Amino acid sequence: MDAPQSLDILSALCEKRGLLFRSVDPFSGYVAKITCPKTGRFFFAGAGTIPAYPGNDAVLTGIANDKAFTYALLAELGIGVPRGDYFFTRSDFADQRPGGKELDAAGRMLAAHFAASAEPLVVKPNTLSRARFVTLARNTEEALDDLRAIAAVDLIGHVQHLIDDPEFRLFIVKGEIVFCYRKGRPFVTGDGRSAIHALTRPLRGLSNPRYLALQLHRRGLTQDSVLPEGETLPVNFIANLGASGDFLGFVSVPESLRAWVRQLHARLPLSVMGIDVFSASGLADRADFIVTDINASPALTTLYDLGHHDVVEEAWEKILTIPFGPFGA
Repeated sequence: MDAPQSLDILSALCEKRGLLFRSVDPFSGYVAKITCPKTGRFFFAGAGTIPAYPGNDAVLTGIANDKAFTYALLAELGIGVPRGDYFFTRSDFADQRPGGKELDAAGRMLAAHFAASAEPLVVKPNTLSRARFVTLARNTEEALDDLRAIAAVDLIGHVQHLIDDPEFRLFIVKGEIVFCYRKGRPFVTGDGRSAIHALTRPLRGLSNPRYLALQLHRRGLTQDSVLPEGETLPVNFIANLGASGDFLGFVSVPESLRAWVRQLHARLPLSVMGIDVFSASGLADRADFIVTDINASPALTTLYDLGHHDVVEEAWEKILTIPFGPFGA
């Protein structure tokens, strides 16, 4: 049985720090118990649907795992969220909720949007992660089809305006930023000789056909056009590292951003959380922040695979102080 990579990383860190790591479920390896031998204090960590980190309140974790609740709370706090709305994808529990959020309402909202604008809309599930079932809709029919597809995996689907600003991930422990990095969308770079279809062929698994068609249309290009040397063309709107995105490097954190995170943590006190933020100013002006996700179990495995073992260790060192004090002292 191979344990999830996230718990393999934690197991190695526990051995290094003199903490006892034991798999609770030998069949899946998805639940582990970590014990401090000096004090006997312990916590559980998991993978999949089991929370990865200790100390997070169950109610706050539930809110963070539900984008509709998260956006409502953030909007109440005056924090920017994506423009859009959510709708129920299935009739389950329809008799227990008010009207106005069913698929017929989604159809009216979509028809009004596309009658007034050619701008596409992002359709995403309410609870899934790693950009699963996230699509780009260019018309009402595509958007409704995408919502119906989400019905197989989620009761709620969101319809939002596409955000083209720089995107960042913040990793927070007890209200303090441990690290911040910028995400990047996959792209191709012209060589002045090759047609776009040849440039995008190696990225076929990372590109999004609808988004690529949109970019070509906006630039007056076709798949047979030759991209000038050095010119870049994004091929997907998703920048999640766990999906198609690129790691563009860690960024320095201004004190104004640290203060903003402390204020957010005071109102949403998750011990460990990841925050996905779009910011036209590159995080310089909090007035342009748009929070698209708050994750109560933000992954560290991708950074580890990229070779940033020291950053992952630093994050876990700070996390381990939550249940144990300074490493069980």
